[in-house]
Amino acid sequence: MMRRLHECCPALKALHICFPPNLGEALGYTEEATPDPRSLQEPAVYGKPNLTVFSGLEELSLDELYEELPWWRAQIVQVLQNSPGLRRLQLSLSTKTLGRYYHEEEQDKFERFFDSLCDDYGETGAAPLRLRSLHLGTAVYTFDADSLAKLTDLAVLEEAHIENRGVWEDGVIIDMYNDGDDEGSGIAFDAFGPSRCPRLRRLNFADYQRDAHAFLAGTADEDPSYARRLAVSCQGTWAGYEPAALLRPDENYPALPLHLRMLDVDLQRGQCRLKDEDGDDIDACEIPPAREVLASLVAGDEGALEGLAVHLEENPEAAEGAFEHLDLLVDAVAQLANLTQLAIEPNVHGERLIQDEEVMRATAAVLAAASRSLRYIKVYALCWRVWRDGDKPVRLEKLDDGEIGQVELFRGFIWEPQAC
Repeated sequence: MMRRLHECCPALKALHICFPPNLGEALGYTEEATPDPRSLQEPAVYGKPNLTVFSGLEELSLDELYEELPWWRAQIVQVLQNSPGLRRLQLSLSTKTLGRYYHEEEQDKFERFFDSLCDDYGETGAAPLRLRSLHLGTAVYTFDADSLAKLTDLAVLEEAHIENRGVWEDGVIIDMYNDGDDEGSGIAFDAFGPSRCPRLRRLNFADYQRDAHAFLAGTADEDPSYARRLAVSCQGTWAGYEPAALLRPDENYPALPLHLRMLDVDLQRGQCRLKDEDGDDIDACEIPPAREVLASLVAGDEGALEGLAVHLEENPEAAEGAFEHLDLLVDAVAQLANLTQLAIEPNVHGERLIQDEEVMRATAAVLAAASRSLRYIKVYALCWRVWRDGDKPVRLEKLDDGEIGQVELFRGFIWEPQAC
């Protein structure tokens, strides 16, 4: 299939493949698998697609890589050699494959997969790539900054994602990412610091964990201006830490507070679970309330903040927009001089209740009217451009899908993984 695709599209520049999660089973890699005779069953024939026919790629995304991981490493290294102009790279491993190796006590087959790939690439003698975007997905971690530097010139990197969470598979937690002890997870966050990545503008985490926070809090000692050009976001704040903590003074991190170009803020304070530096839960009464979080955001802005993603608690009985703390957010955005992008995101701790488009539009209109600089606003999946005409009320123009992808805060990280 790869050969036929290459023959039909010899000038192909972007290759994005997400393999089915259970493909290893379908190919007969597990004893429990009972493949349909009509399905693809021969790993030697069907389980090793030849990607080396492609060259000159600018984007490469391979998700749910399965079973023959040493073979995959060799394939990927060769494709990278053949694509010196590659700008975007995304890799992740299949959780089912991880589960199988874990149960067979063969964790060495997936541990340090990415470091080994970087070292193998370096041994070819090829010049480091000049990636602009790097997505380190499931079980694809960098534990050695020097290994990563063999793969790509970090001075060029602009965007990075780190899937820093363990895997739940077949009733077992595979704790590949362990941030619970003093040694931390071992991930080389310093690879993305200001000295190695002076052009980095976006850093995304799966979970905002303690060592991610410690890394960011320490960057000001190296370069005080680093945070002001950085957008920080995360998919979850389940681990007891939050990006908003970067806005508050902390005796454990003398360089705080920092002031970022973009960040996520969770105003669902009643549901927040935060930890102290020893890993113990903070009492609910000591968790900074929404008013304090927004006050710290405004107090230290100094024109740095361009984009803000906010999680608000839904409240159908609230006066405006059916969101809790909307009045506090309106006051805050009115004081953020250079805020151009604002997103109201769904409740990260529960189900979304608000479905009415008019309610969401009314919320957007209230916030847009309060801000002098806002150009784009998003409420859940609905996105608008903000138009102003003197003293007339602001006008909201709905964005189409192509326009949404052009707004940095709205587009997510590079490309969203597609359903397999």
